[in-house]
Amino acid sequence: MSDRPDYFLLRDSSRVKGRPVWYNSGHNQPGDSLKSVVRTILALLFLAGVTACGGSDPGGAPPLAPPRLLLLVERAEGGSDAALEAGLSTLANDTAARGWRITLPADGVPERTLVLYEPAYGAVARDLALLFSLGEDRLVAVPPGAQEAAVVLRFGSDYDLESLAPRPGGEPPVVSPDELAEMGYAEGTVVYVDISECRATLFVDGAAVKTWPVAVGGPSSPTPPGVYEIVRLKEDPTWSWEGRSYPPDDPENGLGSRWIGIDLPTYGMHGTNEPDLIGTAVSHGCVRSLNSDVEEVFGYLSLGDTVIWAE
Repeated sequence: MSDRPDYFLLRDSSRVKGRPVWYNSGHNQPGDSLKSVVRTILALLFLAGVTACGGSDPGGAPPLAPPRLLLLVERAEGGSDAALEAGLSTLANDTAARGWRITLPADGVPERTLVLYEPAYGAVARDLALLFSLGEDRLVAVPPGAQEAAVVLRFGSDYDLESLAPRPGGEPPVVSPDELAEMGYAEGTVVYVDISECRATLFVDGAAVKTWPVAVGGPSSPTPPGVYEIVRLKEDPTWSWEGRSYPPDDPENGLGSRWIGIDLPTYGMHGTNEPDLIGTAVSHGCVRSLNSDVEEVFGYLSLGDTVIWAE
């Protein structure tokens, strides 16, 4: 009979450092009981570790998915990816680590630039808004998992990707600065009105300063297309119409708070006492603006400046 105590394999396929793991059957030599218990505990921990790590359990948890894209940038035509990437590279390290992707929008360019973000990524969204000169009103929280990336920067037509800044007045100009230069107006102050779109843009030395909605002449008294010169600038004008005079503070004064007269008698640009009609073709031929818009533009104008009314 062997002098070795009776042992049996705890698990035939289990080995620690290349040796079988044995369990003492009870015929221990003096002092072996504690060693046997320790060996058993170590063996059980080893087996539990193998299973928890998925190394030998085919039903274990699947491997972790790769990190999700942090930022998706949807851009319109214009500008360059290199300029966008240079700006994005200044963001926090986690943005660089998780990465971003720049793409063209699948459903067309929206009118308004927005930063759509999951609540856990509010700090990244605010950094983006600051980087691209966007206000807090451009930040929109979305439910987790509602979009491809945790944060989506969606550039709209109200953003100039050449200068990486919102367009003046929040809208694209009615003509581009290049088109205006081709017409011979690369310098000086020009007010360009697109009659069909009921929109106007103020240019100063070829740069668009402001774009805003206007009202133009109705079907029976259309706004006459042409290139004109400003011959009169009047704050708080009195309106004379059909034999009656309306002082500046009269709520029925149809000229509003400003009058910009051109070298076509009785025609010009002015404010309004009917703001709800801006954006429509209802005037007697003049170009109306909201008082706040015409007041802002008025400050840029001088006698002799150019007004273009184009169809």
